[in-house]
Amino acid sequence: MLSGVRHDYYPDLLVDLRDGRRLLVEVKARIDDFALAENVAKFAAARDYCRQLGWGFVAITDRLAGPSDLLRREVDPRAEQELRDHLAVGPANRSRVEPLLNRYGLNHTDLAALVLRNGWFWQRSPFHLAVGSLGCAG
Repeated sequence: MLSGVRHDYYPDLLVDLRDGRRLLVEVKARIDDFALAENVAKFAAARDYCRQLGWGFVAITDRLAGPSDLLRREVDPRAEQELRDHLAVGPANRSRVEPLLNRYGLNHTDLAALVLRNGWFWQRSPFHLAVGSLGCAG
């Protein structure tokens, strides 16, 4: 469920391991895709579903990078604080965020790291960045 709307989700792979375990695998082309609101919601639902069935879940790129790599990514703390300050007054569109990204030399992967680290809501198209998992303040 994303913003109160139910969506169907079809993961990329279901792997049956020789020892009898199962693993649900989601593969994304870009590492910053892990921070997009639709994927955060999908992966949370997939993890819950897998946990209920006793399966494992992993989300990776074709280079075997995943959300944990984003969480470990170093981003200038001044940029992070300035972005927090921007979002404290309300959601931001591209025109509010791009000058800040440019000032600190940040790219979408850096933004994705901050989104995951802070639990923000992020859509790429149309661009929308907000505090909270549903894009609302709080």
